[in-house]
Amino acid sequence: MEKDVEAGLSHDSSVHENQDLLERVRRLEKALYAQPTEKERLPGLAPAKTQDPRVANSATLGLFGFGFTTMLLSFVNAGVVDASTGGVGFIISFMFFYGGLAQVVAGIMAFIRKDMLGASAFTSYGTFWMAEGLTQVLVGQSIVTPGKGFEDSAVVALSVWAVITFAFTLGTLHKPLALQLVFISLTITFILLAAGVYTHVVQQIGGAFGILTACLALYTGACDLVLDTLNFKMPGMKSYFPSHVE
Repeated sequence: MEKDVEAGLSHDSSVHENQDLLERVRRLEKALYAQPTEKERLPGLAPAKTQDPRVANSATLGLFGFGFTTMLLSFVNAGVVDASTGGVGFIISFMFFYGGLAQVVAGIMAFIRKDMLGASAFTSYGTFWMAEGLTQVLVGQSIVTPGKGFEDSAVVALSVWAVITFAFTLGTLHKPLALQLVFISLTITFILLAAGVYTHVVQQIGGAFGILTACLALYTGACDLVLDTLNFKMPGMKSYFPSHVE
Protein backbone atom coordinates (compact mmCIF):
# COMPACT_ATOMS: atom_id res chain seq x y z
CA MET A 1 0.00 0.00 0.00
CA GLU A 2 2.77 2.40 0.93
CA LYS A 3 4.57 1.58 -2.32
CA ASP A 4 1.43 2.41 -4.29
CA VAL A 5 1.12 5.74 -2.50
CA GLU A 6 4.77 6.53 -3.12
CA ALA A 7 4.38 5.56 -6.81
CA GLY A 8 1.33 7.83 -7.06
CA LEU A 9 3.15 10.74 -5.46
CA SER A 10 6.14 10.16 -7.71
CA HIS A 11 3.86 10.12 -10.75
CA ASP A 12 2.13 13.34 -9.66
CA SER A 13 5.50 15.00 -9.10
CA SER A 14 6.68 13.89 -12.53
CA VAL A 15 3.53 15.26 -14.13
CA HIS A 16 4.00 18.60 -12.42
CA GLU A 17 7.64 18.75 -13.49
CA ASN A 18 6.67 17.99 -17.09
CA GLN A 19 3.98 20.66 -17.00
CA ASP A 20 6.45 23.18 -15.60
CA LEU A 21 8.95 22.26 -18.31
CA LEU A 22 6.29 22.57 -21.01
CA GLU A 23 5.23 25.95 -19.66
CA ARG A 24 8.82 27.17 -19.76
CA VAL A 25 9.18 26.01 -23.37
CA ARG A 26 5.99 27.84 -24.30
CA ARG A 27 7.22 31.03 -22.63
CA LEU A 28 10.54 30.76 -24.48
CA GLU A 29 8.78 30.29 -27.82
CA LYS A 30 6.53 33.25 -27.08
CA ALA A 31 9.55 35.41 -26.25
CA LEU A 32 11.35 34.37 -29.44
CA TYR A 33 8.48 34.87 -31.85
CA ALA A 34 6.56 37.69 -30.17
CA GLN A 35 6.07 40.85 -32.24
CA PRO A 36 8.16 43.80 -30.96
CA THR A 37 6.43 46.73 -29.32
CA GLU A 38 6.33 50.18 -30.90
CA LYS A 39 9.49 51.17 -29.01
CA GLU A 40 11.32 47.91 -29.69
CA ARG A 41 10.57 47.43 -33.35
CA LEU A 42 13.13 48.35 -35.99
CA PRO A 43 12.03 51.65 -37.61
CA GLY A 44 11.69 52.00 -41.35
CA LEU A 45 9.30 52.05 -44.28
CA ALA A 46 8.69 48.28 -44.28
CA PRO A 47 5.79 46.96 -42.16
CA ALA A 48 6.96 46.05 -38.66
CA LYS A 49 5.67 42.48 -38.87
CA THR A 50 7.98 41.72 -41.82
CA GLN A 51 11.17 43.27 -40.51
CA ASP A 52 14.13 41.03 -39.84
CA PRO A 53 16.64 42.55 -37.36
CA ARG A 54 19.42 40.63 -39.12
CA VAL A 55 18.90 42.70 -42.31
CA ALA A 56 19.32 46.49 -42.29
CA ASN A 57 16.61 48.76 -43.65
CA SER A 58 17.63 49.51 -47.25
CA ALA A 59 15.07 52.27 -47.91
CA THR A 60 17.52 55.13 -47.28
CA LEU A 61 20.11 53.69 -49.68
CA GLY A 62 17.51 53.17 -52.41
CA LEU A 63 15.91 56.59 -52.00
CA PHE A 64 19.25 58.40 -51.92
CA GLY A 65 20.49 56.56 -55.01
CA PHE A 66 17.26 57.26 -56.87
CA GLY A 67 16.98 60.88 -55.73
CA PHE A 68 20.59 61.81 -56.49
CA THR A 69 20.62 60.35 -60.00
CA THR A 70 17.17 61.70 -60.81
CA MET A 71 18.33 65.14 -59.70
CA LEU A 72 21.33 65.09 -62.05
CA LEU A 73 19.42 64.03 -65.16
CA SER A 74 16.47 66.30 -64.36
CA PHE A 75 18.77 69.34 -64.41
CA VAL A 76 19.69 68.31 -67.97
CA ASN A 77 16.04 67.79 -68.96
CA ALA A 78 15.09 71.14 -67.44
CA GLY A 79 17.76 72.88 -69.49
CA VAL A 80 19.80 73.98 -66.49
CA VAL A 81 22.77 71.81 -67.54
CA ASP A 82 23.80 71.78 -71.19
CA ALA A 83 23.65 68.20 -72.51
CA SER A 84 25.74 69.05 -75.58
CA THR A 85 28.82 69.94 -73.53
CA GLY A 86 29.19 66.63 -71.70
CA GLY A 87 26.49 67.07 -69.07
CA VAL A 88 25.02 63.62 -69.69
CA GLY A 89 28.44 61.99 -69.94
CA PHE A 90 29.21 62.98 -66.36
CA ILE A 91 25.95 61.45 -65.14
CA ILE A 92 26.36 58.05 -66.86
CA SER A 93 28.64 56.60 -64.19
CA PHE A 94 26.10 57.50 -61.51
CA MET A 95 23.34 55.90 -63.60
CA PHE A 96 25.18 52.59 -63.55
CA PHE A 97 26.34 52.59 -59.95
CA TYR A 98 24.49 54.86 -57.50
CA GLY A 99 21.21 55.05 -59.37
CA GLY A 100 21.47 51.51 -60.75
CA LEU A 101 23.56 49.06 -58.74
CA ALA A 102 22.88 50.64 -55.34
CA GLN A 103 19.12 50.51 -55.93
CA VAL A 104 19.25 46.90 -57.08
CA VAL A 105 21.14 46.01 -53.89
CA ALA A 106 18.52 47.90 -51.86
CA GLY A 107 15.80 45.99 -53.69
CA ILE A 108 17.41 42.61 -52.96
CA MET A 109 17.68 43.53 -49.28
CA ALA A 110 14.02 44.53 -49.33
CA PHE A 111 13.15 41.12 -50.80
CA ILE A 112 14.91 39.49 -47.82
CA ARG A 113 12.89 41.70 -45.46
CA LYS A 114 9.72 40.65 -47.34
CA ASP A 115 8.98 44.28 -48.22
CA MET A 116 7.34 43.76 -51.62
CA LEU A 117 6.88 47.45 -52.44
CA GLY A 118 10.48 48.37 -51.65
CA ALA A 119 11.83 45.27 -53.39
CA SER A 120 9.82 45.83 -56.57
CA ALA A 121 10.34 49.60 -56.74
CA PHE A 122 14.07 49.72 -55.99
CA THR A 123 14.88 46.80 -58.30
CA SER A 124 12.73 48.25 -61.09
CA TYR A 125 14.14 51.77 -60.94
CA GLY A 126 17.66 50.45 -60.43
CA THR A 127 17.48 48.49 -63.67
CA PHE A 128 15.78 51.50 -65.29
CA TRP A 129 18.83 53.64 -64.54
CA MET A 130 21.20 50.94 -65.79
CA ALA A 131 19.24 50.74 -69.05
CA GLU A 132 19.21 54.53 -69.34
CA GLY A 133 22.96 54.65 -68.81
CA LEU A 134 23.54 51.97 -71.45
CA THR A 135 21.29 53.84 -73.90
CA GLN A 136 23.29 57.02 -73.37
CA VAL A 137 26.53 55.10 -74.03
CA LEU A 138 25.14 53.54 -77.23
CA VAL A 139 23.96 56.92 -78.49
CA GLY A 140 27.20 58.62 -77.49
CA GLN A 141 29.25 56.01 -79.38
CA SER A 142 26.94 56.36 -82.42
CA ILE A 143 26.00 52.67 -82.14
CA VAL A 144 22.38 53.80 -81.96
CA THR A 145 21.27 56.82 -83.96
CA PRO A 146 18.29 58.75 -82.57
CA GLY A 147 15.48 59.06 -85.10
CA LYS A 148 11.73 58.77 -85.44
CA GLY A 149 11.70 55.14 -84.34
CA PHE A 150 13.95 55.90 -81.38
CA GLU A 151 11.66 58.74 -80.27
CA ASP A 152 8.53 56.61 -80.66
CA SER A 153 10.10 53.87 -78.56
CA ALA A 154 11.04 56.42 -75.90
CA VAL A 155 7.44 57.66 -75.74
CA VAL A 156 6.12 54.11 -75.32
CA ALA A 157 8.72 53.24 -72.69
CA LEU A 158 8.16 56.40 -70.64
CA SER A 159 4.39 55.95 -70.85
CA VAL A 160 4.62 52.38 -69.59
CA TRP A 161 6.88 53.55 -66.78
CA ALA A 162 4.21 56.09 -65.85
CA VAL A 163 1.68 53.25 -65.56
CA ILE A 164 4.07 51.14 -63.48
CA THR A 165 4.82 54.08 -61.21
CA PHE A 166 1.11 54.73 -60.75
CA ALA A 167 0.74 51.10 -59.64
CA PHE A 168 3.52 51.66 -57.12
CA THR A 169 1.70 54.82 -56.01
CA LEU A 170 -1.35 52.74 -55.10
CA GLY A 171 0.93 50.52 -53.05
CA THR A 172 2.07 53.50 -50.97
CA LEU A 173 -1.39 54.43 -49.67
CA HIS A 174 -0.66 52.90 -46.24
CA LYS A 175 2.90 54.25 -46.25
CA PRO A 176 4.17 57.64 -45.00
CA LEU A 177 2.87 60.72 -46.82
CA ALA A 178 6.38 61.70 -47.95
CA LEU A 179 6.76 58.42 -49.82
CA GLN A 180 3.33 58.84 -51.43
CA LEU A 181 4.35 62.26 -52.73
CA VAL A 182 7.54 60.79 -54.26
CA PHE A 183 5.57 58.34 -56.40
CA ILE A 184 2.82 60.84 -57.28
CA SER A 185 5.41 63.35 -58.47
CA LEU A 186 7.34 60.63 -60.33
CA THR A 187 4.20 59.50 -62.15
CA ILE A 188 3.61 63.06 -63.36
CA THR A 189 7.28 63.33 -64.34
CA PHE A 190 7.12 60.25 -66.57
CA ILE A 191 3.94 61.53 -68.25
CA LEU A 192 5.54 64.91 -68.97
CA LEU A 193 8.78 63.33 -70.22
CA ALA A 194 6.81 61.05 -72.54
CA ALA A 195 4.99 64.05 -73.96
CA GLY A 196 8.22 66.04 -74.01
CA VAL A 197 9.93 63.69 -76.44
CA TYR A 198 8.37 65.71 -79.25
CA THR A 199 8.09 69.06 -77.43
CA HIS A 200 11.11 70.68 -75.83
CA VAL A 201 9.10 72.98 -73.53
CA VAL A 202 7.16 70.04 -72.08
CA GLN A 203 10.46 68.20 -71.59
CA GLN A 204 11.75 71.12 -69.54
CA ILE A 205 8.59 71.07 -67.42
CA GLY A 206 9.13 67.34 -66.95
CA GLY A 207 12.68 68.11 -65.86
CA ALA A 208 11.36 70.56 -63.29
CA PHE A 209 9.00 67.90 -61.92
CA GLY A 210 11.94 65.50 -61.91
CA ILE A 211 13.87 67.91 -59.68
CA LEU A 212 10.86 68.06 -57.36
CA THR A 213 10.68 64.25 -57.33
CA ALA A 214 14.38 64.02 -56.52
CA CYS A 215 14.04 66.47 -53.64
CA LEU A 216 11.10 64.50 -52.23
CA ALA A 217 13.04 61.23 -52.56
CA LEU A 218 16.11 62.66 -50.82
CA TYR A 219 13.95 64.11 -48.05
CA THR A 220 12.11 60.82 -47.55
CA GLY A 221 15.41 58.96 -47.43
CA ALA A 222 16.70 61.41 -44.81
CA CYS A 223 13.49 61.01 -42.79
CA ASP A 224 13.85 57.24 -42.84
CA LEU A 225 17.50 57.50 -41.79
CA VAL A 226 16.64 59.78 -38.84
CA LEU A 227 13.78 57.49 -37.84
CA ASP A 228 16.00 54.42 -37.99
CA THR A 229 18.98 55.89 -36.14
CA LEU A 230 17.43 58.44 -33.76
CA ASN A 231 13.89 57.07 -33.51
CA PHE A 232 12.59 60.54 -34.39
CA LYS A 233 9.70 60.92 -36.81
CA MET A 234 10.13 63.95 -39.09
CA PRO A 235 7.21 65.73 -40.81
CA GLY A 236 5.67 63.68 -43.60
CA MET A 237 6.36 60.27 -42.08
CA LYS A 238 2.79 59.82 -40.90
CA SER A 239 0.40 57.61 -42.85
CA TYR A 240 -3.16 58.88 -43.35
CA PHE A 241 -4.58 55.60 -44.65
CA PRO A 242 -5.19 52.29 -42.83
CA SER A 243 -2.49 49.64 -43.21
CA HIS A 244 -5.01 47.05 -44.42
CA VAL A 245 -8.56 46.80 -45.65
CA GLU A 246 -11.02 44.59 -43.75
